[in-house]
Amino acid sequence: MCNSKDKSPKNNPVSKADNVVAPVGRDCPQKVILPTMQTNNWLMTGVKFAFSNRKEGKWNKTECQEYLVTMGIAEKIADNTESKLRFEEENPNSESNITDLYPYHWKINYEPNFFINAPMHQLGHGVLLDIISELQKLTSKDKATEIEKLINEFITDLIYSDWIGVN
Repeated sequence: MCNSKDKSPKNNPVSKADNVVAPVGRDCPQKVILPTMQTNNWLMTGVKFAFSNRKEGKWNKTECQEYLVTMGIAEKIADNTESKLRFEEENPNSESNITDLYPYHWKINYEPNFFINAPMHQLGHGVLLDIISELQKLTSKDKATEIEKLINEFITDLIYSDWIGVN
């Protein structure tokens, strides 16, 4: 969720394509940016809206990036949007899918507001198993990644540490 009511950035877009729906609270032109709860659908709609406006020539690269920043979307996704746009320009007959721009956790309906705000406090209250259960929803056994292995090492060390007191 965005933290404060703020004026639009200097390079925020002022025009838009007619055939694409903007996410709630992020239409353009937008004079004031209001706090909005981030959901996966909202974020995906924002990326699709930005990509479509960029592709149709309504926005330049800077406007696209500024728009995505107002939604709290990572700069890497804005860069990937530009790369995808260049690819489509160079390969006009290729099949393209906008969902390639979305991070994996957006596509599996794991909403960001499910995360616990104060994990160390929660660990102290004994909800470690609930946290592990929720983290396992993000991954499947056939998709073990380096980060997952690293996290599992830390969790294992934490479970058996003297700090928690599990023997």
